[in-house]
Amino acid sequence: MPGSLKCFYTILNLILTILKKRLSNRLSPSAKKAVLRGKPGKIILGLLQVASSVEFDVLEQQLITLGAEPGAWNKLTHQLTLSVPVERLEALVELDDVVYFETAAPFSR
Repeated sequence: MPGSLKCFYTILNLILTILKKRLSNRLSPSAKKAVLRGKPGKIILGLLQVASSVEFDVLEQQLITLGAEPGAWNKLTHQLTLSVPVERLEALVELDDVVYFETAAPFSR
């Protein structure tokens, strides 16, 4: 298959993936890009904003169950740093107490 045709099909597949998949509004734009383009197993560093009523011990166990590694917790701002495998980001933001997830750095391949 010629290079330009292969490139066309790659772009077409990416567009179809994007159209088929509606990502949560709880993911930042860079987190959405990570979900769409990240290779399984890639670890994403980020900042998790949670509800003010959260019980941290319960949330921490839920995150660990999803394969995330919680980092620093700020009780005052209700933010938590963490690392999580890219394939688990969507499940992570669907937890009840999660408000928003922002990647620590812009996603790159």
